[in-house]
Amino acid sequence: MQLLKTLLTTLLLVASTTAAPPTAYLPAAAASKRDKLIVVAPTVTSPSSGSKWVVGSNQVVTWDTSKIPPSGQNNRGTIFLGFNNGTNSENLDVAHPLASNFSITSGRQSVVVPKVPHKTTYFVVLVGDSGNKSPEFTISHS
Repeated sequence: MQLLKTLLTTLLLVASTTAAPPTAYLPAAAASKRDKLIVVAPTVTSPSSGSKWVVGSNQVVTWDTSKIPPSGQNNRGTIFLGFNNGTNSENLDVAHPLASNFSITSGRQSVVVPKVPHKTTYFVVLVGDSGNKSPEFTISHS
């Protein structure tokens, strides 16, 4: 019985440490300069709510670049597809980005709609040095 308790305690400890989110920290020198850190977070303007994409089609994701400061001009971006299923997860397909390594200041990026199930709750997330989510839209097979 004691062996079972020890095994269970060990498994719970391992699970809690591997499931814990990573701890973010800044080195002391960077922390003292945190007032100088700038987050580039452009708003996704397309797709918009009510947009409909068809699997296999070419689409353009757009975002507002008007508030990108000079210090963010060289940032590179990645676009992920996600969907809402009523949970706290954004269900992002991080293994298959729609696009990556493009200039965040371009304000637009062409993507090919992947073969995914029909849903009305898809969205894209634009990641530069911060993530920005579009409104939900539909992807269908026709």
